[in-house]
Amino acid sequence: MGHECWVAYGTMFSGMEVFSYAMSCLLKVWARITGVVPELSLEWVVEKDTWKTDFIIEKFKPKQCFQDVLEVAESKWRGHDRISGELTSLNRNVRGCAGGFDCDTVSTANTKRKDMNAADCIKNQTGKTGTTAGATFKLLEVLRTARL
Repeated sequence: MGHECWVAYGTMFSGMEVFSYAMSCLLKVWARITGVVPELSLEWVVEKDTWKTDFIIEKFKPKQCFQDVLEVAESKWRGHDRISGELTSLNRNVRGCAGGFDCDTVSTANTKRKDMNAADCIKNQTGKTGTTAGATFKLLEVLRTARL
């Protein structure tokens, strides 16, 4: 195969393992077609649930892992990195970012949800869905990177 290239990315949702696996499969196809062997580098993840971050750290080896997108957004893209144990800035040197947001406010799977129009809660940044969506969109604006 030919020379290598580097694809740095970050993720902001608990389903990141599916995204990361799909990216690695696509890049293997890319390598067969072009002869260029891309290397994926997971720069950071943002995930609130501790058990999910434990799994992500163990299986996907991100360089940084932040607990809460709201905290990171409100503190000028700084947060407690679970890997280093330090208060640090989120690495903005990424070429792509896959983000999602909490959907408990509007999910039909949530039997305790209030009847709420998804578009309204996101537009008004209310409820868990709206507030995490707002922080995610804000981070994507700051990164000015490809949105996947």
